[in-house]
Amino acid sequence: MQSQRGSKPYLTPKGRRKNKIQRDRDYRLRKRDGRRKLLENYKELEEALEEVKEKHSGIASLQEELSKVNAGAVKLAKKLLRDCKTVKGLRMAKKTLETEIQQLQQKILDDQLKDLDENQLVPESSKSKGIMEGSLIGEGTSLRLPPVVVNVEGFSVLKENSMIIQKILSQHPNIASGLQLKHPSSKSLVMNQLAEVYKTARQEKHTLEEIKRMETNIRDMEFVGLDVSWLKAMVVECQKVVELKEKVRRMKAELQLLEEASA
Repeated sequence: MQSQRGSKPYLTPKGRRKNKIQRDRDYRLRKRDGRRKLLENYKELEEALEEVKEKHSGIASLQEELSKVNAGAVKLAKKLLRDCKTVKGLRMAKKTLETEIQQLQQKILDDQLKDLDENQLVPESSKSKGIMEGSLIGEGTSLRLPPVVVNVEGFSVLKENSMIIQKILSQHPNIASGLQLKHPSSKSLVMNQLAEVYKTARQEKHTLEEIKRMETNIRDMEFVGLDVSWLKAMVVECQKVVELKEKVRRMKAELQLLEEASA
């Protein structure tokens, strides 16, 4: 039996069951697809939530680290403030100590100069001339005239040392730039000491005693601020020569003993 035009087609019971089965199948498919999409959305939400948790955890750790850094910065600032006060105090103490050291050095040198006998300022060459030059003979007594002192670029030195000091100052113009002595007599003593060491170092032959004496004098000159590094190098070379000669002498002595033993 055919249906009229414009109306729903007539379905047999079998056709209705078929349609119902198809509708049920479509419904189950749609439901399954919806559940799957819902699960996917849930997983995405869980992943997003984990990311948010991780970011929140990272922010919390950064905040904690920042608080630690701030605390450390506060401690460091306090320490720097204390250190600044300590450094300021140390600088003041150092300045005071340097002044006291300079005064002590000056006093020591002044005392040495006062105790220095006039014979120590007279060179050996003048002593060898006897009392005929610059002395008066009385009844068992002699009076020596004071040694001749000349001025070399502001330093009062013995006349026999003037050429040497002039040469040293021309070759080493900054030798006395760091000199800490203020008293003219102390400067005179040091410059004459410099000339004597220079003359000894320029000798052809030296002894170990002379080397030790020159080293001691150089340490004294360095102590008062005289730049004698070049003179120290000369003394080191002299010491090497003396040690080498001493070594050769010992070897010759040992060789002679061996020759005598084998004879």
